[in-house]
Amino acid sequence: IGSFNDHRSLVEAVKQVDVVICAVSGVHIRSHQILLQLKLVDAIKEAAGNIKRFLPSEFGTDPARMADAMEPGRVTFDDKMVVRKAIEEAGIPFTYVSANCFAGYMVGGLCQPGHILPSRESVTLFADGNKKSIFVNEDDIATYTIK
Repeated sequence: IGSFNDHRSLVEAVKQVDVVICAVSGVHIRSHQILLQLKLVDAIKEAAGNIKRFLPSEFGTDPARMADAMEPGRVTFDDKMVVRKAIEEAGIPFTYVSANCFAGYMVGGLCQPGHILPSRESVTLFADGNKKSIFVNEDDIATYTIK
């Protein structure tokens, strides 16, 4: 098993598989680890071509469509674009699974930035409060990714 803290172990781990699926967190209230994937990209490059497919931690909103995003999400999208650039420049075969908003993360907090549980005091409505949005069940994202 590889560790982000041990480059050699990452290289040895990716030499044992054909597909790498990364699921590090980019969510600020938990932890922000998106750029750790750059270490994985380096390990895949060093493993010299045995990886047939790399799926980076891209399972939420497509960062390429979020150029006008505001904080707190902005840094996550920017970091994901840094990782995408590194993957593409390295020539690693990749698939980005961009499934939009995670229902479990957004709906529980009533879409309030930084909240995973609903407020007991107030909820901010954006615009006129009548906007449509798409939320995807995380289990469905996992099933799609594996297939």
